[in-house]
Amino acid sequence: MWLKEDKCREIVTHSWDCTVGLDVLARIERCGRDIWRWGKDNNRNFQRKIDSCKRKMDLLRPRRDKDGMLQYGHTEKELLKLLEQQHLFWKQRAKEHWYKGADLNSKFFHNSVKSRKRSNKIHKLKNADGTWVENEDSIGQIMVDYFQTLFIADQGNMDAVLANILTKITPLDNLKLIQPVSTKEVRAAVFQMHPDKSPGPNVTTFCRAFIETRALPPRANDTYIVLIPKKLHKVLFVPGHLITYNVMLAYEVHHYLRRKTQGKEGVVALKVDMSKAYDLVEWGFLEAVMVKMGFDSKWIDILMETVRSV
Repeated sequence: MWLKEDKCREIVTHSWDCTVGLDVLARIERCGRDIWRWGKDNNRNFQRKIDSCKRKMDLLRPRRDKDGMLQYGHTEKELLKLLEQQHLFWKQRAKEHWYKGADLNSKFFHNSVKSRKRSNKIHKLKNADGTWVENEDSIGQIMVDYFQTLFIADQGNMDAVLANILTKITPLDNLKLIQPVSTKEVRAAVFQMHPDKSPGPNVTTFCRAFIETRALPPRANDTYIVLIPKKLHKVLFVPGHLITYNVMLAYEVHHYLRRKTQGKEGVVALKVDMSKAYDLVEWGFLEAVMVKMGFDSKWIDILMETVRSV
């Protein structure tokens, strides 16, 4: 949103120039703080500036002299610019990525933000003893304990599984995997991301350095864990059934939704996470499988660095 503001570009340039010599992550963090401080003040004055422009236009509207008409036109442009910025601000806050254009609809996005906050707020959690906990600190501790238990390594005997895995990766495959990555390729991959989620500057250089050195700097892969409240009805694993059955079921539901065009009652489909299998894969087992399949050591180091650095 702030890319259209000249002041924002000045802040980014100044912050980036003042942090020459620091690593990329430190520079991005410093730049982010500077933009946040400036944006916080700017957001607070949004409505005040809009109201000021409207009042000024009301005073200038009766005037028919050249100077008055020029001032009115300038103020109108400023108002439209502010309205567009307000619209983009609430659109980004609402995370309604399906919205493509049409009229400004800040009220819709404002309501979406409030709705997301209400639906994503966790009021209570059940602890290991089966007791509901509502205290904020206790809820946080339940989350920490759960994920610490989930991610504790549990080394088992993997030899029987590895013995049945065949080497599938050929030298030609490895040559393609470990060939140098160009700036153009990194840029094409990064810019496929949604514009509201794209990372900061020098990303292409950062990505190429990681692939070449096979090492990420500290904090590069830090992750925020966010819990999302469960819905009342959710498809679970069923003993004796394959997970692919859910794919066929989803296809049939999607087909029905596309064909339903009549009737007073509507229907809705929710896309939810069907599996946590990856959370339970031991990193050592993952590495051993890649070795057994014949992946090049450089490629394995790259993948394992992205896993272990989280």
